[in-house]
Amino acid sequence: MMELMPQIPWIIDPEGRALDVSQRWLEITSMTDEQWRGFGWLNALHPDDVQPTLDAMKAAFETGHPIDLEYRVRKSVNDPWKRMHSRGSARFGADGKVLCWYGCLEEVADRS
Repeated sequence: MMELMPQIPWIIDPEGRALDVSQRWLEITSMTDEQWRGFGWLNALHPDDVQPTLDAMKAAFETGHPIDLEYRVRKSVNDPWKRMHSRGSARFGADGKVLCWYGCLEEVADRS
């Protein structure tokens, strides 16, 4: 079912390391299973979007508020950048600490 959705579901740990992602992420970024794990997923982002993405995630990690951000990815250097919208929410343990983050990514329609 998850692979049929147009969105790309993902799971990250409390520090932002990728734990699981839909096969569609591999299709739109050409990353291998080994490349996206941990912080490797950041290598798919446009260089100008990496630091703002990290800053937005850090703010969410510190507050527990939902992640809501946009960044660009592409399949190869010859392909155009795709603008993606990522949203996620924390899963809290009984002690109130974040166990992981669940979210989804979807392509943003061209604004031109």
